Amino acid sequence: MKKNFFYILAYTLLLGIGGCSDDDEPIVPKELKIFSMTPTEGVAGDEVTITGQGFSIVPSENIVTFNGERLTAIETSVTILKMSVPHNQKGTFPLMITVNGQTAEGPSFTYTEASYDVKLEVNELEKTSGYAGDEIVITGKGFSTTAEENEVYFGEKAATITACTTTSLTVTVPKLEPGNYELTIKSGVQENKSLTFTCLAIPTLKVDDISPSSGREGTEIVITGENFSTVAEENSVTINGKPAELKSASEMELRVIVPANELGSYKVKVTVKNQTVEGPEFEYIKPELTYTVSSNIYTGEKLGGLTGMAILPDGRIAVAQRGDAHVILAFDLQNKTKSVLCNKYADAHPWNIALNHIDQKLYIAYKGKGEVGRVDPSKGDGQEVEILITGLPNVMDVKFDTQGNMYVLCRDEKKVYKYPKDNFNNSSKQLFATVGANSEGLYSMDFDTNGNLIVGAQRDGLYAVAPNGTVTKIACDGNGNTDGEANKPMTAKLIQPEGIVVDKTRNDIYFTDGYNNKIRRIRPGKNGYTDATVSTIAGSGTKGNQDGDGATAQLAMPHGITMTADGNTIYFSDLDNYIIRKITITEKD
Repeated sequence: MKKNFFYILAYTLLLGIGGCSDDDEPIVPKELKIFSMTPTEGVAGDEVTITGQGFSIVPSENIVTFNGERLTAIETSVTILKMSVPHNQKGTFPLMITVNGQTAEGPSFTYTEASYDVKLEVNELEKTSGYAGDEIVITGKGFSTTAEENEVYFGEKAATITACTTTSLTVTVPKLEPGNYELTIKSGVQENKSLTFTCLAIPTLKVDDISPSSGREGTEIVITGENFSTVAEENSVTINGKPAELKSASEMELRVIVPANELGSYKVKVTVKNQTVEGPEFEYIKPELTYTVSSNIYTGEKLGGLTGMAILPDGRIAVAQRGDAHVILAFDLQNKTKSVLCNKYADAHPWNIALNHIDQKLYIAYKGKGEVGRVDPSKGDGQEVEILITGLPNVMDVKFDTQGNMYVLCRDEKKVYKYPKDNFNNSSKQLFATVGANSEGLYSMDFDTNGNLIVGAQRDGLYAVAPNGTVTKIACDGNGNTDGEANKPMTAKLIQPEGIVVDKTRNDIYFTDGYNNKIRRIRPGKNGYTDATVSTIAGSGTKGNQDGDGATAQLAMPHGITMTADGNTIYFSDLDNYIIRKITITEKD
């Protein structure tokens, strides 16, 4: 009996222990209540003590605000919160506390001084994703109109503020790695972190090709590649540092107009936003030209002994006529008539002639007399020549530099003399250069666009005389009839360069090669005359009188030559055909 009693007692105790389990009675949080707050007025930074129940001992779980501005926890318990007063506007605002989903309203707190006038609110970003360097607009209110009083951070990187109003900030996205960034926006003492921005990986700018790869100023080229901007003004294209005009833009193609540059090859650079890449080179070349010969300048009688030529100020063409005439003729291109500008100077044999651009008078080299004379075209036809200089044996040509100094070429002496501007007389004569010592004599000359005097020597070649008198042979090497190889001007040969004219628009040199019945051209290369190319532009080489394409036209001892200022027309005297002929120059597309 005693033994059973102990069994019953043990069983009862076990039941009692099991019935006392905590799981059977869960702890219920106390209702959130606010009892008091002291003090109830003050300024930002003051400490307030709040009493009540249902607070959390975890500071972040107590959301305490005045007018939406959160107080900072100093000390927390389930019944007491000690908090720091936040910045705010001046005014009285109720205490609001939220803990674990419960919200309670307590006494009001009066700000005796304002921290700011307008509460900072941030509404939205103009765009929530983009690239480093992009400009974006942040809208809201409470921003300062003084840029320095606003701050914007993408993560920890400060952005540059480029414009600000009370309701918007315009900022430049700083250099960032691709990713998502929280924006911190500050204005005075206020701060907002409600927005995020996604920085995208900047597409790699690439230039694959340009077409065409050669041309000249005004050529339209197509640049193909990747990641160009579809906004035209965000693309910049330069060639040799000079901006090209943009015609159209897509992500994979830019169309631009080539700017002016010297002959040569230059890298094409493309800049899109903050990226710049180099593409292939664009080569500046002279345009390909076509030459067409015609003979309808003058329809009257055949004229023997036609030599040198020049274009007069009134547009007529002056032509020297030797033989038995010894006059200077003037041809009216419109009416296809001729007149005598300068009367006969017996046995003088006028050769090449030139218009002085300074005094607008026509100067004449009289080979037979060894003299240089002039007439004034403005005084009309039928003039007597005014002789200026004598004692020049076999004088063949006369020309003027840009300053108005006169140069005279003597064939057999192989010398060029210089006469200072406005001082054309025997006593002012100066030796400028001796040229072509191994030649059979000098025949013609003209100035190129760089101030070099180009001189033609019989059965020898062409020379450039620099302004300081330095002489350099530039093309043709000896007697013959060949253009030689491209870019190797010394492989060409000639016989007698009776006349020379330089195209001042392209710096091409043209000369008549009379005994070869051709007109030929020297075109400078990338390196000037050293890699120039000699070619025939008119005359098949067969002596005759046939118009048409320059390659098939037939000439007969072309002699004097001149050119219009626009570089589009050449006039020449075709001595053994007894006529004046024209070459029309057109640029190939």
